[in-house]
Amino acid sequence: MHAIAKVARQGLLFAAFAVSALQAQTNPTAADRPSGVAPQVGEAHCILAGRLNSEGRWAPAAGGVQLLNASGQRVLGTEPSVLSGVKAVRLAEPALLSKCNSGQAMADGDASAGGKSPVPAVNTGNKPIQVQAMTTLPGRAGGQWVELRLSVPAERVLMITR
Repeated sequence: MHAIAKVARQGLLFAAFAVSALQAQTNPTAADRPSGVAPQVGEAHCILAGRLNSEGRWAPAAGGVQLLNASGQRVLGTEPSVLSGVKAVRLAEPALLSKCNSGQAMADGDASAGGKSPVPAVNTGNKPIQVQAMTTLPGRAGGQWVELRLSVPAERVLMITR
């Protein structure tokens, strides 16, 4: 019984944290936080669609991310002219939201590592999410990461522990 009460209490704390994170009125500017830190309310939300290798092929594409054009058709090519036509994304699994890097180098994973904590993610759903912009970011091991700036409805944001 003690374990059930502990899980219920953790669930309530998790829900309270998620609500407070989404309702925050003041937040530090993007310049005040290191790259890779979760976005705050009012900032742009981005996800990574995957990485393109030096030959311009997905290596890998993010699992569960389906790129769509203005007609709602799946975008399969990786050429810049094709990727520039991405207008929406459909998710088969939750995707971590991050501060948009807008063409800047991504944070060094070792420098931003920390303990497990709740982070914002965009949840799955039948309705595609509008893509505001697509940017490529240089990868440390070569190739480029494909970053999508999203218009995420509040009801599609959830907190997950990573």
